[in-house]
Amino acid sequence: MTGPPALNITGLSVIGDGGEFRINGASGDLTASPITIVPGGSYNVSVTYTPAKTGLAHGVIQIKSNDPANPVVTAGVDGLGATKTSVGKWGKQLHRDRLPEPGR
Repeated sequence: MTGPPALNITGLSVIGDGGEFRINGASGDLTASPITIVPGGSYNVSVTYTPAKTGLAHGVIQIKSNDPANPVVTAGVDGLGATKTSVGKWGKQLHRDRLPEPGR
């Protein structure tokens, strides 16, 4: 008996008005060299936010895959642009989304 197939990520990009957000590492059209995630596995995506102005900014990460039930999923990202004197010391913050399992 075989388990579910591996998930192949074929596209990873920032869409819409999220120009202040950049995906670190593999991104864009990954069809020729997809990111493969085995069942039960995971893959971390790192995003850099470079604010162009102060205030709240929103972006959308689009993930394309070989999942027959959810071939395209999106995840929102937010950033807060602030002046140097408006915030204190902040620690690293991590946002993690769980994507649907292939075929569900």
